[in-house]
Amino acid sequence: MSSLFDRSAGTSPETGAPAPGEETPPGGAGPLEEQVRAAQERLRALSKRAAKAATALSPLAKPAAYADLQRLGVVLDKVDAKMPADLPQESGVPELLRFLRRWKNEAGTRLRRQLGRELRGACERAGLGFRVVSSEDPVEVRIPPFAVVLDFQRGRAELRFARVPLATCPAETTAILDAHELARKALGARFDGARFFERCLRAWRAARAAGGQGNERVEILDFLPYLAVEMQGPKFRVEPTGGNFEGYGRARFAWDVLRLRRARMLSHDGMRLNLGVATGATASQKKRVLYFEDEDGNGEYKLTIFFTRSEEGRA
Repeated sequence: MSSLFDRSAGTSPETGAPAPGEETPPGGAGPLEEQVRAAQERLRALSKRAAKAATALSPLAKPAAYADLQRLGVVLDKVDAKMPADLPQESGVPELLRFLRRWKNEAGTRLRRQLGRELRGACERAGLGFRVVSSEDPVEVRIPPFAVVLDFQRGRAELRFARVPLATCPAETTAILDAHELARKALGARFDGARFFERCLRAWRAARAAGGQGNERVEILDFLPYLAVEMQGPKFRVEPTGGNFEGYGRARFAWDVLRLRRARMLSHDGMRLNLGVATGATASQKKRVLYFEDEDGNGEYKLTIFFTRSEEGRA
């Protein structure tokens, strides 16, 4: 006869089946404490899977994960590979991952449809120009003085001047306008045309002397290092170390030449600054040439720099 304290209460002593009118425990027949221990083990196993899932999701819990759509696809693949296969649906994680996949796949189309309209409106409110240069991939718009190349598959925007990349940012209106402002500041606000002309003349003479052949035309590639030294401030001249060196790149030189042209100072003190056009195969050697453009993006590739007496110079 079954004892009052039989831990298998609720089952027939003869068959182990549930006694009539008794509810069967979720774990089936057997001592209740064993069923509780089994439940604990199931919870511990579930807890381990949940912790593993939470760790796997970590890369997707950062805003930077969504800045590059191409990279996001790679991250989602890695998260899927680390995700426990038997994670319960009620955790919501499998559904969330499916949603993120759809969001990523649709983001390029969504950006293409919305960004141009939003960016145009924001530029108008900020007093900036806006023009679509190319509506084919890669899409390019002009927010003077920069070209903005939009990669909708990656969700990225790249700002360029003189066809030199200056900055990259998410393909979002606010991010693009912030990058535009920073790039303008990086190109420099103050400009002394006469001083810049003199620095270019000294750099050209130094490059010619270093070449040893006295060629009048010096390749821009060979000229720029000398100009970069000329453009240094007092700190570098007193202590010429890397920490005191102020970078002076190709885009900055093209920008300063544009400012010199706008100031009508290509000729100064009886001398004229000239740029030799890159022709033929030379124009395709991007390391040797530099694209000089106006704020609307019109221009051409130049290979050399040289100075002439102003009466001999040509526009």
